[in-house]
Amino acid sequence: MNSFNREQYLKQLRMYYSGDRNDTEQFFEEMSDSLDCYLKEHPSATTVEIFHHFGHPKELEEQYEEAVAAQHREHKKHFFKTVIIAIFAACLLILGAFILHSCEILNEVNGHSEVILKEEETKDAKPDNYSRTKNVPSDEPRVHIIE
Repeated sequence: MNSFNREQYLKQLRMYYSGDRNDTEQFFEEMSDSLDCYLKEHPSATTVEIFHHFGHPKELEEQYEEAVAAQHREHKKHFFKTVIIAIFAACLLILGAFILHSCEILNEVNGHSEVILKEEETKDAKPDNYSRTKNVPSDEPRVHIIE
């Protein structure tokens, strides 16, 4: 197979291939290198032998499209898995918040609630007949309930 047939084969490949330019250019470089290696080993190869060894350009295009479609399906599958996991995690967080809130409401309904007790200190007020008396805190502390 002479260089004309080689170029014609690559030209046919380019005619069938479309898609991402970087991927197709890389494919054409690899295919060109493979053709060169094959032609070095088999300098008298015919077009039929090349088609038999590498495949018809239309067959290669179909294989390429199948590979791209399979890759697209795999990415789509992975994306849906990620979305489902994210939705599941969000549902768990919402459920946890709902349970915590429900427990707080249930405690309040049953009469259980947090009460914060603060004892106010009495200010030292000097009586009119101030003598050396001690200020003793009251036995009844003042309680404020804060809800």
